[in-house]
Amino acid sequence: MSGAGENPVSIVQIDRINFIATWWVNITKVDGVSLDSMTIFYNSTNHQYFVTVVSGIKDILVVIDLMKQKIISRISNFDLPSYLCYDNKTDAFYGMQRSINKLGCRLVRLNPYNGTTNVLSDDFNNYEPSAEN
Repeated sequence: MSGAGENPVSIVQIDRINFIATWWVNITKVDGVSLDSMTIFYNSTNHQYFVTVVSGIKDILVVIDLMKQKIISRISNFDLPSYLCYDNKTDAFYGMQRSINKLGCRLVRLNPYNGTTNVLSDDFNNYEPSAEN
């Protein structure tokens, strides 16, 4: 594997019946990609993967077209919402975004293709995005 790096990172689509790889995308060249720093969501309608990776102090959302095996969108944002969940029906991400200039957060919808966000809730004052119960 010349030029692919010592430990290439790929997304592989597996045929569930025959258990063989049907498609793959090498994402080694995406900044900050490592096996322990990514979350993957899949859009089965458009055959696209959405990968969130950590790069330094910011998160990056990468959209990969599986059929064309190429990156079609890359969003680098210091305010990428926390705890993103992807919804196939609306083709959007939902997550919690920290409030600006005060302690709090709000529910937002993120467009994975251009990085725009829509605020869906009032601020939850005195709360931070958290996975704790």
